[in-house]
Amino acid sequence: MTTHTLSAEASEDTALVTQSLAGSRDAFGRIVERYQSLVCAVAFSATGSVTRSEDLAQETFLTAWQQLRQLREPAKLRAWLCGIARNTINADRRRQGREPVHHAAQLTDEADLPAPEPAPPSQVISNEEVALLWREVGQLPEIYREPFVLFYREHRSVAHVAAALELSEDAVLQRLSRGRKLLHERMLVFVESALDRTNPGKQFALGVQAALPLLAVGGQGAGLATVKGAAMKGGGLASLSALVLPVAGMLAALGVSWGSIRYAGDPDERRFMKTWNLVLWSSIGAFMLGLYGVDALGSAWHWEVRTALFAGVGVWCCYLLVLAMLLVVMYRRGVEGQRRPAGTPRGMLVGMYSATSSWMIGLAWMMGDRASAAFIVVATLGMAAWNVHARRHRTGVALHQLTSGCQAALCGVLLLVVNLRVDRWLAPIYNVPLDEMHRLLPMATVHVLTVLLLGWVGALLALTGRKA
Repeated sequence: MTTHTLSAEASEDTALVTQSLAGSRDAFGRIVERYQSLVCAVAFSATGSVTRSEDLAQETFLTAWQQLRQLREPAKLRAWLCGIARNTINADRRRQGREPVHHAAQLTDEADLPAPEPAPPSQVISNEEVALLWREVGQLPEIYREPFVLFYREHRSVAHVAAALELSEDAVLQRLSRGRKLLHERMLVFVESALDRTNPGKQFALGVQAALPLLAVGGQGAGLATVKGAAMKGGGLASLSALVLPVAGMLAALGVSWGSIRYAGDPDERRFMKTWNLVLWSSIGAFMLGLYGVDALGSAWHWEVRTALFAGVGVWCCYLLVLAMLLVVMYRRGVEGQRRPAGTPRGMLVGMYSATSSWMIGLAWMMGDRASAAFIVVATLGMAAWNVHARRHRTGVALHQLTSGCQAALCGVLLLVVNLRVDRWLAPIYNVPLDEMHRLLPMATVHVLTVLLLGWVGALLALTGRKA
């Protein structure tokens, strides 16, 4: 949600407040429709009861109708309503403390109120689900609970939550991140779904509008809690691929490493390949330990999503820089004749392509990005087929250049896919909406890092070529 959108909503709020002050119940009904989810969320965050939260929310709107002339800045209607809601909640707590048995009076004109519309199945939530929901959400400290509830009620908009709580968007993101970490992992999906289904329906706004004739704007009235009485009565394959494909790629890489040593032409070449593979697998091990360390430190120190994300990106960048250096060294050694580039056995050739792309195919498939997974598969098979076809009439350095060129082209395809789709993969991994992921990690940052990586490869090629 952009600042421009919030400014447009503030302008609409100002117009609706002006019309309401002129006596338009329809205008105030539109205010209720716009902010009923927000106010009910504030009340639910404090009470843990859907029924009670909607009672308090209706009382909030009726109080707002009476006190509308006291609103000095109509553009801040959202925050003003949240303030009234909190005052209403606090007053209700004091009343309940003095009156353990609290009964609402009935409006005399109850029969004139509209009958409630039946709630659609997607919005029905049972008492057991509410109890289970509150058992998890109610354990959060209030500083994290209120932004959390508002976020899932307010269409997952950080900007709306920030405006309602009068906080910065970064502060909201931080509280959301810490709130999520405090929730039990197995309950998170249920909590998000259940919060969405506790949203008030259309009958809520109708109930408030029906009560407005009984109260004048800025006037005094009674029986605020009675409106509710009349108006409100009545991936198994994906998981498998996530495991099988990376493991298959790792096994293929091990096979290629073993073959590169076994088929070395002489003792010097064998020593070189042993050293090269030792550095390669050491960097892979350091990379995996780095990712594990980022995850462990993030959980232990309650990192913000942005911090954990950039730490992970940093580990990836370091690994790719080392990997690019190793590949350039291998390429230059073969081209400059420091090793005899004998023909690569076809089994090793298949292993090379599998090791290069299988992990990324698995990631795309696991994230539900079938198109990207299929594109990578086609590109991998195409490069492998061309390599096998074109190698028939090549030997020595020419064959080495062909294999290196095909591998470089496949790496280019993988980088292209990353630059186009990585945001859609990271969003579910970090459990944030896509627009938040764009805020946390702008795609321009990914593009810049890709250019820097390509520049690093070009610099290495130039330096090693000049040295040779």
